[in-house]
Amino acid sequence: MLTPILEVVIYEIKPDFAKGYRLHHLPRFQELVKNLPGFISFRTLGNCNQHNLYLDLVEWKSLEHAVSAANSIQQIQKSKEYQGYLEAFDKVKMFHHFKPL
Repeated sequence: MLTPILEVVIYEIKPDFAKGYRLHHLPRFQELVKNLPGFISFRTLGNCNQHNLYLDLVEWKSLEHAVSAANSIQQIQKSKEYQGYLEAFDKVKMFHHFKPL
């Protein structure tokens, strides 16, 4: 039986890139992730006080699916198509996988 995994990513976007990130890069990235094997759901939240701080919650069918997706995404992000997406990032503060207790 597979154990669902919640991937939690907290990151900052460069202030000058925030609008373009929200309107163009994030929706395209979410579509990419939604088509990967084992995907269940994807939700992005924005911080109420620090407007360039985001939280992604991505649910996967298993840790193996999550790790495989992360490896695939790292390769895909190197393409010219996702250059603007990566340029928008200031820093990733947290990237971890969690399982139900």
